[in-house]
Amino acid sequence: MKKMTTNLHLRFEQKLYMSPYLHQMMEVLQLQVLDLEQRINEELQTNPMLEIDESEKNSNEGEIEEDNTKFDEMVKIFEDSSDMGGYTFSSPKDSVKLDIIEGVLTKPESLQEHLIWQLRLNVFNEKDYQIGERIISNINDKGYLTSSIKEIASGMNNSTVEVERVLALIHSFEPYGVGAKDLQECLLIQIRYLPRKDKWSEKIIKNYFDLLYKHKVKEIAHKLGVDLVTAQKSIAFIQKLDPNPGLLYYNKITEYVIPDAVIEKNNGDFIIIVNDDWIPRLRIHKRYRDMIKNQKLDSKIRKYLKEKVKNALLFIKSIEQRKTTLYRIVNSIFKFQKEFFYSGPEHIAPLTLKNIAADVDVHESTVSRVTSNKFIQTPFGIYEMKYFFSKKIHTENEGDISSKTVMELLKDLVENETKPLSDDEIKEILNKKGIHIARRTISKYRKELKILPSYLRKK
Repeated sequence: MKKMTTNLHLRFEQKLYMSPYLHQMMEVLQLQVLDLEQRINEELQTNPMLEIDESEKNSNEGEIEEDNTKFDEMVKIFEDSSDMGGYTFSSPKDSVKLDIIEGVLTKPESLQEHLIWQLRLNVFNEKDYQIGERIISNINDKGYLTSSIKEIASGMNNSTVEVERVLALIHSFEPYGVGAKDLQECLLIQIRYLPRKDKWSEKIIKNYFDLLYKHKVKEIAHKLGVDLVTAQKSIAFIQKLDPNPGLLYYNKITEYVIPDAVIEKNNGDFIIIVNDDWIPRLRIHKRYRDMIKNQKLDSKIRKYLKEKVKNALLFIKSIEQRKTTLYRIVNSIFKFQKEFFYSGPEHIAPLTLKNIAADVDVHESTVSRVTSNKFIQTPFGIYEMKYFFSKKIHTENEGDISSKTVMELLKDLVENETKPLSDDEIKEILNKKGIHIARRTISKYRKELKILPSYLRKK
């Protein structure tokens, strides 16, 4: 007979708790101005405690900060934890809690951002992270890898084994199938990771892909040694897989946009305006505030009203925080890109999310969220905020310049060419200007600018 023993084990777990305010704020931060207007209308419909404040709006940062201070004082009225539990609100400068959340949670705005987010969660050394970033930058909108493993490895002075290992990890990311070199591999990746399985589908894709492509069901059934119905069921399963998994995250920007912020010249100086003309100001309905203060009110009704008021306060605070954060980030972009605002796109400077994050004292993913799918109106037109971010390229004469500056030079060369210039010829012209970049980089920039290759361009 075995002796029974009792053992005690001490286990430490680190769990991430996200308060309702942080959850709400992250949702509101990423909304474009029109989306925010719609979200406010939805909240007005579902929460009777909210009403539109018709008083004059604040327009500058000082007034925004003052408004937040008044709001925080108002919140204290409703912080009776006996009814609903205590929530705490962080000021714009108190970003410790937010940084923890921002470093782990990111709602994807594009396929690349969604993959980078998963990469951060799964890679714990800088080298693998850089390899992963390079791989992801070579994945197109449909989800396919556009460069070979050998090309990526040689471009980073890494071994193909290292690149293959990180690529295998990316294959496990959602949406399943991204990072494949072709349709066959894309389908095999999906088969491997999807929870629902089919007995014959992987074998069909791996061994009889040509027959599948030609839809030769009888021949496939014969090769597998199964009846026709079984083969048809497996093929039907394969047909439900997604041949372009990346398109799930493809967001085509509409041609007509409303800027989320405006940077304009006024008497020789620049002013920054957060475009909130579309956004109604909200407040707590006075009638319900007075009801809550009535001690004779039924306790259940009072508890219900306090819960609704607390949710309303969370929502108002999130909107104010969005405005403050947006203002500070746009102000930081202006500070780094003054030459652009004074002289135009040819003078844009190299800039990274990390630069802005350090300047504003927030997490990089906060900057990514605030700048994604938002636009700034400038003296030179309306630009997506992410336009102002680019890597640096070293030159012999002018130090580091932005890749966007090189793209502007490329565009100017093509617009003024007397005969179509090849990528090699453009490379030589830029080399003479002291800008040394590879021909494949010229080709990449040309494609981004939607410029046809020289043999398809005609004067």
